[in-house]
Amino acid sequence: MYFTEIGLFLEENFKTINDKLDFINFHEFIIMAGHLHFIAVINQNEEREYQFPVGIQPLISKSISSFVNQLKGTVTKWCRNNGFKDFAWQIKFHDRIIRDEEEYKAIRFYIKNNIKNWKS
Repeated sequence: MYFTEIGLFLEENFKTINDKLDFINFHEFIIMAGHLHFIAVINQNEEREYQFPVGIQPLISKSISSFVNQLKGTVTKWCRNNGFKDFAWQIKFHDRIIRDEEEYKAIRFYIKNNIKNWKS
């Protein structure tokens, strides 16, 4: 698979995220033709109590939703500034909590090997 300019920009951002953000670490990521997959660990600290949102609320700081929102905004802004006026993300995203080591290994294997199913 060959990246477009947008894919290259996204890849460069992902490679440096662990150095830039203290609340999230990426164990695995892959950029596909029309989507991306990643395994992220949200670093909880004792000062921050997580509250489960009820109903429609603003983004919770340092959450996976706030990260995805920031990532989408950064890439969209770059696209607009670099001539890709028609670029658009899907409105939603799918996330999943990995509950044990077996599930982690299966998802990591999928991420590493899914690209082999795509033609370049």
